[in-house]
Amino acid sequence: MNGDKIFDIMYNEDNPLENDPYKRVHQIRRGLKRFNKDGSFSTHMMASGEHDGKYYAHPMLFPIGTSEEGIEWKEFPATDEGFRNAYYHAKRIGEIFEFDTEKEAVNFAKGNWK
Repeated sequence: MNGDKIFDIMYNEDNPLENDPYKRVHQIRRGLKRFNKDGSFSTHMMASGEHDGKYYAHPMLFPIGTSEEGIEWKEFPATDEGFRNAYYHAKRIGEIFEFDTEKEAVNFAKGNWK
């Protein structure tokens, strides 16, 4: 199955609630968890960066569909190519969070949205 059709929450310019990154980040993965080998779970695994003079945070982990075992996940590697691919994937499905400063984007990616 195509995860873009199943799990997306699209950016809505007319709804300020959804445009607030601290509120919207909770909406995009509501009820979804990837269980890790150590017993913890992940929902986003965020990264931050600068693109075209603007500062962003975006997930590195995405639900991509379902199988008999549950939700299938795609985790992009922490490499230049992985960050770039995750950024463009997040942008395509409306999971980019824009900030005024690098510090805001970094703090958001580190989890201050939780």
